[in-house]
Amino acid sequence: MWGSLSRFALCRLTQQVGDPRNWRPNILLFADQLEKRTGQLRMAAWFNQNRGILTVCDVIAGSPAENAEVVSNRSEEMAGILRREGIVAFSEVDVMEDFESGVLNIVQANGIGAMRANTVAFGWPSRAEKLQSLLKIIRQLAGIGKASLIIHPTPPEGPRRFDRIDIWWRGKYNNGDLMLLLAYLLSVNPLWREAQINLRTIVTKDMTRPDIEQSLTALIEAVRIKARQDVIVLEEGKSVVETMQETSAEADVVFLGLMPPEAGAEEEYANRLIEILEPLPTAVLVHNSGPFKGQLL
Repeated sequence: MWGSLSRFALCRLTQQVGDPRNWRPNILLFADQLEKRTGQLRMAAWFNQNRGILTVCDVIAGSPAENAEVVSNRSEEMAGILRREGIVAFSEVDVMEDFESGVLNIVQANGIGAMRANTVAFGWPSRAEKLQSLLKIIRQLAGIGKASLIIHPTPPEGPRRFDRIDIWWRGKYNNGDLMLLLAYLLSVNPLWREAQINLRTIVTKDMTRPDIEQSLTALIEAVRIKARQDVIVLEEGKSVVETMQETSAEADVVFLGLMPPEAGAEEEYANRLIEILEPLPTAVLVHNSGPFKGQLL
């Protein structure tokens, strides 16, 4: 009976017309060595807020036939970590000979009907070469309509209350809608409930500041999210990156838009991301390439 009810519910969900106002992230988190990435796991669960599906995937390099025992052991370990952390999520272990093509295959095969992953999350890699590989993957994920997140670095371990969320804003259609939605979902969690959401942007001329302040204030009122706008005039002799780093140094999490580079430009773009993020606290890079891009607010 329960199987029939589940099948019926899935079919009904699949038949429903999508609505950007009801969109919530179904997250597929790629996390090798999950025991060392529990902070990123927790962040993904906070975004999910029990309103979507969270799946955690560990990709092992090699041949499936030669890694059957490794997969079995790793699956048990991941299930144990999820239980210990009190996080409701699915887990899977996949064996792939090539990481980039393997991730794309896993993403496209993940889920069923309306329960497919619409957001793919990665932890911050330990090497610049791996970051370049992630940028290539994210560019291809955009082509199949998947939003992407890179979480850097591991958030603080252990429960505590958080006070401040910074969003660096470049417009709804430049990943801003998804960044603001994720910030809102964070603020629903009891640990983030008192956090101040700051919508920040930088202008080069003081004369443009009033118009942008008015525009951001109108946006905040329209979406009915408790947030504060902050339009910063760039000081002479100071770069945009320096201004962002100094302004967000005390934030608990910083959201920044991610624009996948053109093919061949991954190394330069990766080095720039490293330069921007290394001094910052926890940061989430966001690329919204889903079907409701720019419509989530």
